[in-house]
Amino acid sequence: MKKYIFIAVLATTIVACNNNKQNAESENITEKESVGEQSEIANIYNKEWKLIELDTEVIALDPAFKTEPYIVFKEDGRVSGNLGCNNFGGNIEILQDNEVEFTNIASTQMACPNLKVEQRFSEVLNSARILHSGGGALTLSDEKDMIIARFEEVKK
Repeated sequence: MKKYIFIAVLATTIVACNNNKQNAESENITEKESVGEQSEIANIYNKEWKLIELDTEVIALDPAFKTEPYIVFKEDGRVSGNLGCNNFGGNIEILQDNEVEFTNIASTQMACPNLKVEQRFSEVLNSARILHSGGGALTLSDEKDMIIARFEEVKK
């Protein structure tokens, strides 16, 4: 009888130790994934990101006015850039799961060619809800996680 009790206690101990090891491993994986997402977001700051696509359409610049639209994220929660002619600035809050919220976006009001791109870029900033980055690329997506803008890092 003592043998059976000893075997039962031993089996219970082994199972409990194995479960603790699996839980620790799964917590490490989750922690690594979280750190990975944070490091991707950390890599967006203080870089110029050139707008290359809006709503799956490649950006076409006016041949007479070749200013390229771009965005720059600052670690203090500010964002700035150029819509294609007019400069803009405002705030960005990056939340959990790469959710973003742009607020207080304001721009200069110069009369410019290519206002269609400017207007849509401005609308994208107001409707963007998710940000993904990695490998020199950045995307903004709407609340359904549909990509509404693509950017590439400007190498200097």
